[in-house]
Amino acid sequence: MATTAGIPGFAVREKLFEGSETIVWRGTDERDGRAVVIKAIRAEYPSHDSIARLTHEHGMLDGLGIDGVPATRGLVRFGNAIALVLEDFGGTSVRHVLAAGRPGVGETLRIGSRLADILARLHARDIVHKDINPRNVVVRRDTGDVSLIDFGLAASVSG
Repeated sequence: MATTAGIPGFAVREKLFEGSETIVWRGTDERDGRAVVIKAIRAEYPSHDSIARLTHEHGMLDGLGIDGVPATRGLVRFGNAIALVLEDFGGTSVRHVLAAGRPGVGETLRIGSRLADILARLHARDIVHKDINPRNVVVRRDTGDVSLIDFGLAASVSG
């Protein structure tokens, strides 16, 4: 299983998510002190498909430049695998917001409106996310900012 100790140049503060294939940490890039999210493959010897999915996600995000979609800071090799490093704006998933109690109508409408705006900008660039769920919508309740994460299933439909 992947560990944070094997990813040089990053100080990890907390684990955000652990799934069957990936683990996600919040930390700091030691080169410039910027907050990052690190998404790594859990397996010590990841499959070609696992590496391809993370590489695909990087490709979908690289240079996208859409407000509300995390910017990639690159792929980092560690051990036998790679990790995707993203900018972190400090939010929490809507899944966690809901677990803490039902948000008010105003907050719910603000989140929904901002998510719709993000999706409209993605669709204008011919990108379909394909995995909208409370775990992949991140909010900062103090600022009202919303971000859409996890582009592992996303597709470009330009044609």
